[in-house]
Amino acid sequence: MVENYCKDENTIMLCVSNALVDLENCKGLNVCRKIDFEGKRTIGVLTKCDRLDIGQESKVLKKALVDSKFLKYGYRAIINATPQ
Repeated sequence: MVENYCKDENTIMLCVSNALVDLENCKGLNVCRKIDFEGKRTIGVLTKCDRLDIGQESKVLKKALVDSKFLKYGYRAIINATPQ
């Protein structure tokens, strides 16, 4: 059902991914790549960036930077306020 809506050329796809999971294993991103193989209509969103361990954040951000070349609109990171 989702693919039927996303095939419309006027639809912008919002691909929400958990930052704690490897982007290559993200099913939503794979569906977006299958439908929008040029990445012209896809926006990536990384959630739970505030839960990344120190040192792990640079690894995730590097992968997102490499992958953002695929997405015209790139990635956005969601960071919730923490007590620190």
